[in-house]
Amino acid sequence: MFKEKNLQEVSALLCVCVICYGGLLSHNYRLPWHIETALLSQIFIYAGFLGGSYIKCDYRRNEYPVIFMLLLACGFISFFTYKMNGRVDMNAGVYNNIILYFINAFLGICIILLISILICRFISPVKNILCLLGRKSLYIMMFHVPLSKFFYSEEILRLLPKIISNNLWSKNIIGLSYPVISSIFFSLFLGYVYERSRLQIDQNS
Repeated sequence: MFKEKNLQEVSALLCVCVICYGGLLSHNYRLPWHIETALLSQIFIYAGFLGGSYIKCDYRRNEYPVIFMLLLACGFISFFTYKMNGRVDMNAGVYNNIILYFINAFLGICIILLISILICRFISPVKNILCLLGRKSLYIMMFHVPLSKFFYSEEILRLLPKIISNNLWSKNIIGLSYPVISSIFFSLFLGYVYERSRLQIDQNS
């Protein structure tokens, strides 16, 4: 029987194979629903999962300055690799320099993990909100697009107060909070309704 370490090695190997296959497809073909992009993105999902398994919330006090300095270093390097590589677009298959692309992507993963450690230690309410969004992310993925189309439809926009409709496309608190409330909040609400309905059906069956 495989030990846990062997399973991790096999998982990593399979992940690399899927990534290579997805990368080849992304340069030559456009598959339905951009499946080739999903294949290439598996390396980032796997890296996040692997890195997240090492996160804890009980670091010693003298370790947090080191974590903060690592965060600054990753952000500094990421800024310059982004400037060197320019704009990338996975959806369109645009990666420019593939090495810089992967370096910047993995730096981004490290930044997210390091910020997560600091949030876990110093900002517990934010941690709880992010945990909720993580657990319900499937509902957000399912519902946010149709909800966005609904809340940005002409029929709905005509019903909004002027202070909201005039700031929808502005980068202020109204312009930024409207899509969050309309997409994420109502996605969570629909997910809650679904879970309650499913629980009710299970209890009655």
